[in-house]
Amino acid sequence: MGRAQGSRGPVDLVAKKGKRKFAVQVKSTRKDGIDYCAQINQQQAISLVRSASARRSSAIVALVSRNTVIFFSGRQIIGEGRLKPLRRDYQGSY
Repeated sequence: MGRAQGSRGPVDLVAKKGKRKFAVQVKSTRKDGIDYCAQINQQQAISLVRSASARRSSAIVALVSRNTVIFFSGRQIIGEGRLKPLRRDYQGSY
């Protein structure tokens, strides 16, 4: 549905599947492991929940580490997957 440009707010993107809407905060790290508590603090979680509620959406945190993404609702894992790295050559990038 939408993405916030260079998001610094509580919601990075809003998605819809069927009749359900999701307000997603994306957190990333280069570390090997994913630790929910190390990536999002209590104030960020509260802001996400409030913002999602205002949008009548479910609050979701997507934690990304290398090529893995894990989706949380609260502190409960609700899904996970692998990301495909982009392989493109851009002119002038060398």
